[in-house]
Amino acid sequence: MSSKRIKVLVFIDWYSPGYKAGGPIRSCLNLIARLSEEIDFHVVTRDTDYIDSEPYKEVKSNEWVKSLEQNANVFYISSKNLSIQTIRRIINSSHWDCIYLNHVFSFYFSIIPLLFSKKIKVVIAPRGAYADGALSVKSKKKTMYIHLANSLRLYKNVFFQATTETEKDQIEKYVRNYQKVLVAQNLPSKENSQVESEIVKEIGTLKLFYLARISPEKNLLFALEILNKKKYAGQITFDIYGAINDDKYWNRCQGVINDLPSNIRVEYKGSIKSSDINGVILNYHFLYLPTLGENFGHSILESLLMNVPVIISDQTPWNQLSSQNIGWDVVLKEDAFIEIISNALRLNNDSYQSMRISCEKYVQNFLSNSVQVEQSKQMFL
Repeated sequence: MSSKRIKVLVFIDWYSPGYKAGGPIRSCLNLIARLSEEIDFHVVTRDTDYIDSEPYKEVKSNEWVKSLEQNANVFYISSKNLSIQTIRRIINSSHWDCIYLNHVFSFYFSIIPLLFSKKIKVVIAPRGAYADGALSVKSKKKTMYIHLANSLRLYKNVFFQATTETEKDQIEKYVRNYQKVLVAQNLPSKENSQVESEIVKEIGTLKLFYLARISPEKNLLFALEILNKKKYAGQITFDIYGAINDDKYWNRCQGVINDLPSNIRVEYKGSIKSSDINGVILNYHFLYLPTLGENFGHSILESLLMNVPVIISDQTPWNQLSSQNIGWDVVLKEDAFIEIISNALRLNNDSYQSMRISCEKYVQNFLSNSVQVEQSKQMFL
């Protein structure tokens, strides 16, 4: 007779079939896919996607629905029913062994569940919220909340999930009076189907793509300014994928796009469904993402999974890329990025295909690490 499975209640602002919020959705989906045979997950989320107002057509709102694809029960709350009372009622509706909160500053999906979770083990995954780049956005409100939470000892019974040692340091820098910071890396997708690509890299041509939310912390404006700082000898295309959550910031980006020389073509492609990502990535030579900070960076792994090298900042867990021949993690300075873009533009096909082979070897080693799954499971025990 099998032992009783641990029952975990998950709160997250946006979840599948949503995809516009990017990394946190994929982190949560991958975690549940990897652990659902041993842990009984119940997910509470909104019935709309990130920056959308229309509810999903394919789901029922305000009741538990069994998702066979995700192997979890999901409660999609409508905007009309999203309230403190609804959150409290869900928490009190059953016995939970653990409550798993995704993010720190979400009122309904982090702060309120924390207040009503007394006598229940709580694990919080900040999802990079304490990184300097993330804290620089709406910094006054976040600083006030951090101070208030510490003063009230809100986290005295809480375990935090850090996905890297760097994020652990960030959490310990800002949070006081907690149980423990557990390091458990975000898990890759259980299904990693690779599609063959025959893309060729000619000297003087460069196909770049950006895959992230369009917001200041992802640093798209800087990426565009790098393309406008030098007369590059060749043709560069740069396609942008992601939801726009800051219209003023996007307007500034468009201003730079309109100023670019004729040999650089930039196009905004909108948001992209998770199921379509692999097929899109195959059309490009490099991911180009000079982010201000990532606690994981799913688009980075997804690019490498498709054997597409990356040009990223040094503010992610993915480092020493050049020595592994899978791309570059670059210090956030204009001259440094200009040099790397120029180098990538000059690459010939033999050198580029060598990088793709290195990506394949790197990913095989990464995916074979069973310690990652065990670390995640231990969080809930």
